[in-house]
Amino acid sequence: MKLIDRHIAAHVLGFSAIVGFALLALQSFITLAAEADDISDRFSFLDLVTVVAFETPSIMLVLMPMIALIGTLLGLGALAQQGELVAMRAAGISVLRIGVATLAGGLLLAALTLLLTDVVAPAGKRASEQLQSAEKYGTDPGVVTRPVWLRGEQEIYHVRRVESPRAVGPVTVYSLGSDGGIEIISEVASAHFADGAWQAKDITQMHFGDDGVRREQVARMRWPSGPSPDVLELVVLESDALSVRGLLRLIDYLERNDLDAQQHRIALWQKLVAPLTVLVMMLLAVPYVLGSLRDSGTGQRLLVGVLIGVAFWVGNEVIASSALIYRWPPMLSALSPSLIVLVVALWRLRQARE
Repeated sequence: MKLIDRHIAAHVLGFSAIVGFALLALQSFITLAAEADDISDRFSFLDLVTVVAFETPSIMLVLMPMIALIGTLLGLGALAQQGELVAMRAAGISVLRIGVATLAGGLLLAALTLLLTDVVAPAGKRASEQLQSAEKYGTDPGVVTRPVWLRGEQEIYHVRRVESPRAVGPVTVYSLGSDGGIEIISEVASAHFADGAWQAKDITQMHFGDDGVRREQVARMRWPSGPSPDVLELVVLESDALSVRGLLRLIDYLERNDLDAQQHRIALWQKLVAPLTVLVMMLLAVPYVLGSLRDSGTGQRLLVGVLIGVAFWVGNEVIASSALIYRWPPMLSALSPSLIVLVVALWRLRQARE
């Protein structure tokens, strides 16, 4: 039985590898063609190829459920075409046993998905952003020029440029009073983190009081209640550029400051559920090969796999967006697509056994 399990798992993994290389090559070509307009004297074709290479793990992570599904359909389909599955069933090997052997191979794909989710894809995404900021936009690697909003104990920071996690500027600081209203608006030319606090330079302040607005120039000022550089580094990154640990730290910061963390909670649960999704998609393929697709050709299996994979991706995105709008529980939102597929797979497996 162990030999048969290894034989089934090897077929599934082998075809999954072929499908993975094919889909990655196709998606990379599409990305290169779509981003070709960005090529200029500053941002060369080689830079574009490097960016796509850095983002390949993220692309693979999105395609992994489809890779697992199609690879399983083709792998088991090859065994069915050669009559091996019929021989296995005639020898008394159950459908459930074939499914378990398939999932044994799927554990390697699930482990690869976990590695991509938590280590490789975030690192590649950060490297891609740094390269684009340096070559495409002419800024130093790591510099972020999009607006960033942060929250301290009694201040709200609008950071327009992040040189590094310890150097920012210009910054607008809104100092809040005990009633939650704005008491002071400070325009800061630059600020750096030192001695456990943000040190600001060249500040123009507007004080709001009962007697009107008073303008004041301040050379230096210290903000001890501002966010730490570690938090700033997390805030400026996109969710797919953060590891599970980074998302947990960012969510903790947002919740402690009464800020909305719904989007990041959904991203966290999607990362945690990703390996399970791969296993569920592989399990879904088993009854199709043993049932309606047993005598079908490779092209039909490939078409079915693509259609199911695209439908799953669309459904997953729709549920995630709806969860963000309607404030659905993040864990349930991330799990529900995989749970639906799991129910269908178990139902189909039961039909195949009868």
